[in-house]
Amino acid sequence: MKIILAADIFPPDIGGPATYSKNLAKELINAGHKVEVICYADEKGEEKVDGYQVTKIDRSKPIFFRYLDYFLQLLKIGKSVDLIYAMGPVSAGLPVMLACKFLKKKYLVKVVGDYAWEQGRNRFGVIDGIDEFQDKKYSLKVEIFRFIQRRVVRNAEKVITPSYYLQDLVEGWGVNKKNIKVIYNAVNLSDVSIIDKLTAQDNIRIHGKIVFSIARLVPWKGFEMLINIWSKILKQDKNLKLVIAGDGPEKEKLENLIREKHLEKKVFLVGRIEHKKLFSYFSASDIFILNSGYEGLSHVLIEAFAYHKPVIASNKGGNKEVIKSNYNGFLIEYNNEEKWQEAILNLTNNENLKRKFAINSSNDLEKFRYKTMIDKTLETLKDI
Repeated sequence: MKIILAADIFPPDIGGPATYSKNLAKELINAGHKVEVICYADEKGEEKVDGYQVTKIDRSKPIFFRYLDYFLQLLKIGKSVDLIYAMGPVSAGLPVMLACKFLKKKYLVKVVGDYAWEQGRNRFGVIDGIDEFQDKKYSLKVEIFRFIQRRVVRNAEKVITPSYYLQDLVEGWGVNKKNIKVIYNAVNLSDVSIIDKLTAQDNIRIHGKIVFSIARLVPWKGFEMLINIWSKILKQDKNLKLVIAGDGPEKEKLENLIREKHLEKKVFLVGRIEHKKLFSYFSASDIFILNSGYEGLSHVLIEAFAYHKPVIASNKGGNKEVIKSNYNGFLIEYNNEEKWQEAILNLTNNENLKRKFAINSSNDLEKFRYKTMIDKTLETLKDI
């Protein structure tokens, strides 16, 4: 087959979707297929990466011209392809849908979240959670994004989601369930480098009992609540430190909160970390936590499993497909201060429980195998 991978982001951009696109391109070529990638980048251009061409669209352009440029480039490179795989339903999906109508090509789309909801939360004053969002009406701009998203997925030959939670969400957008394929995210264990704890703490220059979390700094990731309870946690265990990796619009607000509570030596915002350097942060930590109001299927939870880290996560979205509470981690009500404080103190000070969770989570890695994810994706592409 000759396939275009239409991505929102691609390395050197950091993030799970960028890594996924690069890994899939590599595996498609290894399987004998021809691949081209199109993505948004800081500068427009073309380059060869590992034997395939990457066409870059300037993301700094206004949205209409950015999407138009993406669409025109798809028309240019898509004439002889068999299939286009869009890595999202709007930024990539809209140009892909329109180009495929002109080219008379088939496309599929991966949905890892609700783009309209995320834009509404980040830019247009939406305060509802993702589940409440599905049944309400909002401002015109939010409804435009919702219309585009649903139109793109309804016209796709197949929709891939990384969880059954998202399968149900997409089905609610009017997509026939038989056209939705659930393929779990996965970790390539060959990319996991575990080092001893003291060396890792030297690498990150933070020592002690470390609770680690990583996510984009947006309101629904729940970092404000975690910082708010840390003073109470320290009254019961003064050695606990919270390390948060990530960047986003909440960064300044969270930095100010840390200063207001005089937690500069106990709570650390370390910014965006390159994926190849994350091994030090996982290896340095005692436990991993994710207090998120929404997750499709969290890649970092699976990475925590691969690093044998006991986990606490919110009981939202796809987290319930990864964590079995009291078996391989704790599932805690999102933003419940009392429950989170109790769970963190319980787990960090209970070596037997940490060991139990780490062993059981390692055993559960089987359903999140990298080869399984790739094989199922290739099978879906061939079916189309």
